[in-house]
Amino acid sequence: MLASESSLQGILQSTADGILAVSLENKVLFANEHFAEMWKIPQEVISSKDDTILLQYVLDQLTNPQDFLDKVQELYKSQLRSFDVLYFKDGRILSAYQNP
Repeated sequence: MLASESSLQGILQSTADGILAVSLENKVLFANEHFAEMWKIPQEVISSKDDTILLQYVLDQLTNPQDFLDKVQELYKSQLRSFDVLYFKDGRILSAYQNP
């Protein structure tokens, strides 16, 4: 890993925001620890690098999983930014900002 890449990884890990980056091929490029904590995602799911597995895991936590899935699939096809409020079955509420 290059020094600049290592520095960027450090910055992304230290932010208070949960960050997930996914490729056009639905592969997880990066997920920081705070993202995994916010979504209660086990490391083995993150380590799979498979966005389909990750999505399935998080859908089970949401009160409106189909709305979330529809939004994600729409974002994969667009260049639009999105801000959403997500409601979890356990009572948590998260705001989500997505940027293609």
